[in-house]
Amino acid sequence: MLHAFSARFPDIEFECLIAEDEDAIDLLKAQRAHMGVIRTQPHYPTEISALRLHVKTEMAIFVAAQHALAQQQSVSPQQLTTVRQLYLNTYTRTERQPKEGIIWSAPSYLMLLEMAEQGFGWSILPRWLVAQFGHQVLVELPVAGWPQLIEMDVVWSKQYPPEPAGFWMIDNLLMQKDPTLS
Repeated sequence: MLHAFSARFPDIEFECLIAEDEDAIDLLKAQRAHMGVIRTQPHYPTEISALRLHVKTEMAIFVAAQHALAQQQSVSPQQLTTVRQLYLNTYTRTERQPKEGIIWSAPSYLMLLEMAEQGFGWSILPRWLVAQFGHQVLVELPVAGWPQLIEMDVVWSKQYPPEPAGFWMIDNLLMQKDPTLS
C-alpha cells in the first residue's frame, strides 16, 4: 500500500510514528498524527472517529528460547504469574492494569520484543511482529486460549480530519481483506 501511496502522492511528507492504544489517540488529539491503526478500544473520545478494519492481528505469548518456560509442553496461566511479564503500558494510560506477578512495562511492542529476546520474561506480542522483526530467538508458549485474534480500527480526529492523502490511506486500509477470513 505504501508503494501505491508513494506513486499517487509523490510530494507528500510521510512520517510513521510508533504509538499504541491511548498514545495514538493522544497524538491525534494533539494534531501530531493524522490517522492511526490501533487495537479496537471499548470506547473512543467523542472527537475521534473509528472504523473497524477487516484485518485482525494474531497475538500470542512469547519467551526467549533459552527460558525455562520454553521447554514446557504446555504452560498454565498460573505458571505465567511466577515469571516476569513484559507488559504493554502506554505513556498516557493512567490506570494500572490488574496483573499478577512481577511486571516490567514498555510503551511499544518493539521494545517488549527486544526485552523478551534478551530473556527478561514473557510477553504478549503480535505474531507478525515476531516473524518480521524478531531474530528467531523467541518461541511461542503453548498456553490454553492462545493465540488470540484482536480486532483493529483505523482512527482519526473529527476536529482535525486528514487531508485527501490521509483519507486515501484510510480507504485503502478499509479495503484490505484478512487472508485468514477467506
